[in-house]
Amino acid sequence: RDWYDVDDGFAQGSLEWKIVDDVLFKFQSTWREWSQRSDLAGSGWYWTNKSSTETTTVNGQFEVDRALGPLASRLLVGGEFLYETDERATFSSWDGANDSKNRRSIASAYLQEELQIFEGVLLSGGFRYDAASYRERDDALALETSEHFDQFSPKAAVTWRPREPFALYFSYSRGLRFPNFDEIYPVWGSRATVLEAERSSSYEIGAKFRDGNLRADLSIYWMEVDDEILYDPLTFQNQNVDEVRHRGIEVSFGYRPRDWVEVYANYTYDQTEIRSFSASPSVVGSRLPITPASRGTVGFNFFIPFRGFDVFELGMNANIVGPRYQANDLANTAPRLPTYATVDLHGRFGKKILDLFNVVLFFQVQNLFGEKYSQFAALDWTGVPGYYPSPGRNFELGLSISVER
Repeated sequence: RDWYDVDDGFAQGSLEWKIVDDVLFKFQSTWREWSQRSDLAGSGWYWTNKSSTETTTVNGQFEVDRALGPLASRLLVGGEFLYETDERATFSSWDGANDSKNRRSIASAYLQEELQIFEGVLLSGGFRYDAASYRERDDALALETSEHFDQFSPKAAVTWRPREPFALYFSYSRGLRFPNFDEIYPVWGSRATVLEAERSSSYEIGAKFRDGNLRADLSIYWMEVDDEILYDPLTFQNQNVDEVRHRGIEVSFGYRPRDWVEVYANYTYDQTEIRSFSASPSVVGSRLPITPASRGTVGFNFFIPFRGFDVFELGMNANIVGPRYQANDLANTAPRLPTYATVDLHGRFGKKILDLFNVVLFFQVQNLFGEKYSQFAALDWTGVPGYYPSPGRNFELGLSISVER
């Protein structure tokens, strides 16, 4: 019997300290441990894969709300550090299994300035620097490798409030996404290529509406991504697509007709196009696989005044994902994966203890009705699709404790 099992643990701590009236310091640290094991078997063959990843992050930020001459100003200065270790092993009836121990570290620093240059006009700009180092040791293949990535990323935006409650904005940003362990290290055999980090330039124009219990947002975006990462199931390797363009629209809405209920919805239309791919020039002009053109969420939350609790919230949302091409169907010639929908249930229950500790228990039930679907599929060597079943009903439970003084 084929099966897949995942264990996930998470902890987070945070601190806010108002040093003086116009200077606030924020600190946050998180820890996560994630492990999985999968077993597949067929006539005369078997495949077992297991991996575990432990991630620790710390970040700190200063917020300075202090006027620069006649201009209202907010300065943000901060940094982040991530350290991650990873162990993975594959056992199979075929040659080429691996047993690797990997680690990576990412250090970042950023600065952002917001200035109100005129009444109703806010100008912001800043930069971010990221540097990442990776190291792998594969005992089965007697192989050691290492990589280093870095980038300087500027951003700027202008927001105009012609009249309340409307706001219009335009923004530009340079982005960076480092490959994760699942992407940079194959589950089978040694790497055929060195995987590059994704780098992007994004432009966005939009409008916001805020009026008491009603909010609405509209944005139109254009993003050019260099070296977008895409998985090829036939080679068990990820690869970089030289240039991909994303263009789309995002719409969101929220309304709270009463203090105890909120309804909300959001929708994204994402048009992708492969603009350049030196490894396969014939697919230029095709849509990027696995990325749906349409996706959206609709849901509600209840805020219930329940005796004995300071917080008692229950909510439900439906997630709808449209058709998308299979993972390695770069030519867009095979039938697309069908639309699917799932429903999630979530809740938060909190109480303040001794006028000092805020204790909140939260939960989430994903895919509440056990919908059977495949978010991901790929074509085999003969062009026959192979489907990867997505998780059925699954549960998350957590506890949050904060201190206020």
